[in-house]
Amino acid sequence: MAITTAVTTLKVGTLQVETATIVGTITLSGNATVTVTGADITGSPVAVSVAVLNGDTPNIVAIKMASAINLNVNISAKYVATAVGYDVVLTRLVPIANDATLNIAYTNGTCAGLTPDATSVDTIAGVALAKLVDITNYPDLGASPSKLDTTDLTQPTYKTSELGLQEIPDLTFECNYVESTYDAITAMLLSLYYFSLEFGDSDGKFTWTGDISIFVNGAGVDEIRKMTVTTSTATPIEFSAT
Repeated sequence: MAITTAVTTLKVGTLQVETATIVGTITLSGNATVTVTGADITGSPVAVSVAVLNGDTPNIVAIKMASAINLNVNISAKYVATAVGYDVVLTRLVPIANDATLNIAYTNGTCAGLTPDATSVDTIAGVALAKLVDITNYPDLGASPSKLDTTDLTQPTYKTSELGLQEIPDLTFECNYVESTYDAITAMLLSLYYFSLEFGDSDGKFTWTGDISIFVNGAGVDEIRKMTVTTSTATPIEFSAT
């Protein structure tokens, strides 16, 4: 049985993001080619063929490229692709040290109309998971879902219901106040990070992405000065084995 006095660590990292901006409208139906290069992508560089149609605008091409990239098992094992306007955005699934070789290139294959680009933009540098702060407690890692009333007129005594959606709460962690740590976390405000709460070496970990805030707790005589770190939950809290 696990106990709360076992080592529990709150870690933080940054997911690497790479962006390619699509230029050109398709003037001849065929296949475009998007090539993804990465240090730990099996078979890198990986060329992906993308079917496009005459008249496809850059935003449509971006959607088709992102979809095709996600269907490639070698790339999708490490990254997820999304289309944002004219951009194809590649985001790391788990934070590691920044890969300077990561790149998205595209060109016309059997299609025509694209303005080829061999170089993408390093939008956000990746940072591997590392301890954020020593914590003295951690919050509930979930909440009870709402109850949806399913009672009808055949029920003589009790209401019936079924479970609905679960709220994703902000997570608050109390810590001993350390000025250098407070300064470091203050400098992290207004950015999105990847968090991991790890229960030792064998009790699993919970991960989510969100932003962060910090404040100093009130205190009195003969008390340890504390501070509270709060993270939002921009994505669901996921469990995985350590």
